[in-house]
Amino acid sequence: MRREKENLSDYLLRIYEEELGYEYRSEEVQARVLIRKYKEFIKALNLHDDMTEEEEKLFRKFVHTNETLKSFYKKGSGHSEAAKKLQELYFFANSYYENELYPRYVKEANCLRPKEAQIHMMDMARLHSVPKGLEPNSFLQHLEEQWDAFMKDYVYVVSSPEIEGHSLSQAVDDEIEYYKYKYNNYNKPSGEFEGAEIEYYNGQNDNPYKNLYIYCLFQFVSYFLATKLPTFSVEKFTGIEALKAYKDKHTLSLRDVAEAYSLIDNTTADKAYERLKKQFQKYDYFEGYKNEIGEYQFHDITEPLAFSETYRKKDTIPSDYTDFMIRYVYCRFISFAIDDKMDNIAALEKYHSFFEEAYKELIKTVYISDAKFSTFLDILIGTAGRISLRLVAPKEVVDMMI
Repeated sequence: MRREKENLSDYLLRIYEEELGYEYRSEEVQARVLIRKYKEFIKALNLHDDMTEEEEKLFRKFVHTNETLKSFYKKGSGHSEAAKKLQELYFFANSYYENELYPRYVKEANCLRPKEAQIHMMDMARLHSVPKGLEPNSFLQHLEEQWDAFMKDYVYVVSSPEIEGHSLSQAVDDEIEYYKYKYNNYNKPSGEFEGAEIEYYNGQNDNPYKNLYIYCLFQFVSYFLATKLPTFSVEKFTGIEALKAYKDKHTLSLRDVAEAYSLIDNTTADKAYERLKKQFQKYDYFEGYKNEIGEYQFHDITEPLAFSETYRKKDTIPSDYTDFMIRYVYCRFISFAIDDKMDNIAALEKYHSFFEEAYKELIKTVYISDAKFSTFLDILIGTAGRISLRLVAPKEVVDMMI
């Protein structure tokens, strides 16, 4: 523990010397570096400014092994290894609660009336143990299921952007407004509780291993369960309305696709043909589009263009997910652009930007508050479903339903 009247730099230098066994006072800049690392550590795990005894033990473990939070739990370790470490952290955090903290809380409860004792023990479990809802296997499975549901809703939004006169642009604006309202009013007392002195959980507790686990859970979600939204910009689709004549054709050869491509890619039809021919031969995606003599026959200009643009990027790895996005999302974007419905693309780009920002804000939160993280991740992933509802129902109705 920090000694009386011991300043922060001397305290940290002492810890490093005791753990690593060599002199840290040789350079003045060293103390500043240690202070910066210390502050980053307690901020990331939402620890107390002056560490408790157990928090110091955790900090010393990182010092002794010369690890940082980023090196301790990183994407490069691989999905299975990271998941295994996550399970171990979960087990350790709750073992510490059960073996070290729980007996202390029982003694405290024994001094209280039965009803107060019950409330006390419930509060202690809520604050200092990791809830079952955040057990890694069940939580990550639930999150994967949410993403699957999200993609179904998202594809519906992209395929049906204008129903019953409700525009996609307005639906997106209404949903962003709804989410921000929910977020900003979270944990705010209302009615008879307004103005009352109510303290809400800020993530600090007696179990720093809980905070370490939840920090690593956030990192796992960030590394391995990144948002499934496609990346695009409105500018990418400007000028595609020049392909309107090709959209009405029921059968297109590879030469037709090349001629269409040359109108929007500043190239000749011959060069576009040779590039597309090589690109399509490289993948099996369009094998089913060949006729009996082995020539390509397309029935929609959007699909070969969406495929070519997607796999034109050198870092694009073929996968079922990428092919799914081509068929059900990117093709639709091109169709919007050909029909001069750029407002739909702009609305989706706005939605993507909002979603990415809100998602990153949740992942990097310094408040290790499991309830807030779970609640708002659920609400955020639900935005696609609510947007689809907003296309068929008035704003007031949708807001009352959820």
